[in-house]
Amino acid sequence: CDSGINLYLPLPEGPQPILVENSFAAE
Repeated sequence: CDSGINLYLPLPEGPQPILVENSFAAE
């Protein structure tokens, strides 16, 4: 899960979409 998030983190508008993808992975 972290691997996928890492790619979005560097992006300025990544943090927002990450929350959506993170929710799926976390749950």
